[in-house]
Amino acid sequence: MMPNSIPKCLKVAHVIPELNLNITGGVGVFLQTLTSCLDRDRVENVIVTYKSDQSDRNFFQDLSIPVFSRLLTADEEIEPSIQVMEWLMETFQTISPDVVHTNLFWGDTLGRQAADRVKVPVIVTTENNRDLHENSRQQRIKRKLANLTDCIICVSEGVKQHLREVDGVPDELMMTIYNGIILEKYPFDCREPESQSPLFVSVGRLEPQKVPLRLIEAFSVIAAEYSDCQLSIIGDGSLMKNCCDSVAAFGLTQRVQFWGYQPQPWRTTPPGSIFVMTSDYEGHPLVVLEAMATGHLCIIPDIPGIPEMAEAGVEALIYKAGDRSSLLAAMGSALEMPSAQRQQIIKAARARVEIDFDAYKMAEKYLHLYQKLYAEKEMRVIKRQLLASNS
Repeated sequence: MMPNSIPKCLKVAHVIPELNLNITGGVGVFLQTLTSCLDRDRVENVIVTYKSDQSDRNFFQDLSIPVFSRLLTADEEIEPSIQVMEWLMETFQTISPDVVHTNLFWGDTLGRQAADRVKVPVIVTTENNRDLHENSRQQRIKRKLANLTDCIICVSEGVKQHLREVDGVPDELMMTIYNGIILEKYPFDCREPESQSPLFVSVGRLEPQKVPLRLIEAFSVIAAEYSDCQLSIIGDGSLMKNCCDSVAAFGLTQRVQFWGYQPQPWRTTPPGSIFVMTSDYEGHPLVVLEAMATGHLCIIPDIPGIPEMAEAGVEALIYKAGDRSSLLAAMGSALEMPSAQRQQIIKAARARVEIDFDAYKMAEKYLHLYQKLYAEKEMRVIKRQLLASNS
């Protein structure tokens, strides 16, 4: 039972390094989704970010959500951490939030420390990934910051297991809330391909974690056997040149199209396209939910977190991560699959997203968590005041 004095509307400050979706990827989309779906009668959202352009701030400002940005253009010179920490503390004092909710390593580290120093009542963080490349220093920081945190929300059981076994975070500080998507933004289209040329699609940042060169190499093998298939790569990143060079080296420039970053990537993918992911690690990738929701047959690796999203052979084709022959077999199976089986899988995938990964259900879980943690903090304050008055 929450104390009667709990505010009708909790003020939540969401901290993220920057707002550019081409940089923050799925985490940025998660923040947009969460703030769009939280009940505005019960939560007042505020965005706190280090740098952003006006175009990045427009999304939140169109929702009447204030944005506090240290740098007002993304290309300004980065400042020392101590100055950023001071700015964060001043900003929290100005906002006076009931809850600080941090995202990504910069937001998690400086955001939680600043919130603790100015005594924000509740501090939570969402852990969105299993970062297999984090170093021992980052792991020590995570363990230390866990002591400042009321709850660490893991986007999958796979992420929770990683935090427990690799970062040493205790179970009692963690809970799992799966990511969700706003279903009406992703219309389902299960029509058969209009073209006779099968199309594989990759959507995501071109970064080492995503291993886009693995997909290009696999496609070169498939392309030699299936002379009419094509590949669309939607996304940008540090490996763009490597990907372009690889496509050229395989002689596939007429069969692979690079779209760069697209704010609404699924508008560029025709009905019947086959989505392929080749990541080495993920948390609970929104891009997979989006592909499942929009009627794409999905080929995804069996990395932790993925089996929690789709059942192999029923809602997606799941291959052994990092295994070239397994990936090739899945791609070949997708091309040879009878229409009836394909329809059954993509319809089951959409139904799974509707049942388990609806963004409004996700937001309700976050709201209940905010309220529960704030009520517990308030109750402890009341008890301390009673003890002091009786002493």
